[in-house]
Amino acid sequence: TDRQAEVLSVIDIYIDENGFSPSLLDVANGMEILPNAAQDHLKALEKKGYITRVPKISRSITITEVGQDFLRSYYG
Repeated sequence: TDRQAEVLSVIDIYIDENGFSPSLLDVANGMEILPNAAQDHLKALEKKGYITRVPKISRSITITEVGQDFLRSYYG
């Protein structure tokens, strides 16, 4: 969805600017949404194979090659 593409973009930009992955709260703040909504988007992106996360490890979001390809095609 457009919203999921925006979440993926927020993650990508955060990693580029900070050199490490965002936390759930960082994603929520970047999107101006509640953490529960951000969690739902992250779960959907993970299910699609666009990101990976390590359970119970903070700042473990990584964008997969599939996710990078999607970002390139979506935003051109």
